[in-house]
Amino acid sequence: MIADIAEAVRRERKAQNLRQDELAVAAGVSTRLVHAIETGKETARLDGLIHILTALGLSLSVSRAATAARRLPPTEAAAEDDE
Repeated sequence: MIADIAEAVRRERKAQNLRQDELAVAAGVSTRLVHAIETGKETARLDGLIHILTALGLSLSVSRAATAARRLPPTEAAAEDDE
């Protein structure tokens, strides 16, 4: 999944004829973060990714995976909903 996001960001940046430093300025993030996201570095911050996607006119959505989802006991599920 991270590799898919990295590829989508790289592909869209190139389609818009932007260099990494130009995208960084447009997104208000560092060039280093753009590079980290495009190379699939797992420690890249989510807020930075969202700024980059927004600058490119892309969005991120979350959906239930096709594989079996991890089931939490009701008390743990309720606690996670409160966070």
